[in-house]
Amino acid sequence: MDNNVINNIATPATFLASRRSSSPKLFTGPLPDHDTLNRILTSGLRVPDHKGLQPWRLIVLRENALTKLSCSIEHEAMEQKNGNAKWLRIANLYRNAKLVVCVVYSPIEQPEVPKWEQLLSAGSVCLSLVNASLSEGFAAAWLSGPPTESRSIMNELDIMEHEKIVGLVHIGSCKNTPSDRPRANISGKVSYRD
Repeated sequence: MDNNVINNIATPATFLASRRSSSPKLFTGPLPDHDTLNRILTSGLRVPDHKGLQPWRLIVLRENALTKLSCSIEHEAMEQKNGNAKWLRIANLYRNAKLVVCVVYSPIEQPEVPKWEQLLSAGSVCLSLVNASLSEGFAAAWLSGPPTESRSIMNELDIMEHEKIVGLVHIGSCKNTPSDRPRANISGKVSYRD
C-alpha cells in the first residue's frame, strides 16, 4: 500500500480533503530516516503560537524506550481493578511500536496568553506532526488514552508536575489501506451569519 494514494499529496487541497490516519496496530517499517524524521519534527513545530512561547516539547520514543513504556503500562494494568484488559491491549500496542513522538504540553506563565490557548498550540503540534508524516509518505496516528493520564508513566518520561501529555503520535508504514470513517457533514456543523 502506498500511503500517498490514501493521502493524496498532489496538492495541499487534495491532501487536506483526503488525509486520514491508519491504525498504529498495522504499522510496520520502514521508518523515517534521521533526516526525514528531522523534517517531520521541524514541520510539526510550525503551529500557531501566540507570543512565540513554545509551550510544548517533544520526546522521541524508539524501540528500547517503547519496550520500557510497554512494561510500565503492563505494571499499571496490574494496579487496575476495572479496565485491566484495555491496559494490556495498550501495552501490547507500545511493545510492537517502532517510533512514537510524545507531545508534552508545557505551559508558560504569560498573562497575555491564557493556558487554554497554549494547550491548543500543543494540540496543534500533534496534528501538525501527523500531517507532516503523511506528507512524507508515512502512516501516522495521534493517540491519547490512559497512558497520557497516568502519573507513573509521566514520571517515567520525565514529565513535570505542571506538564501534560497531549498526544502520542505513532509513525511508521502501513501495508493495508485503512477504511475511511464517516466525516462530519458541514450542513450540520456550520452556520452562516451576514
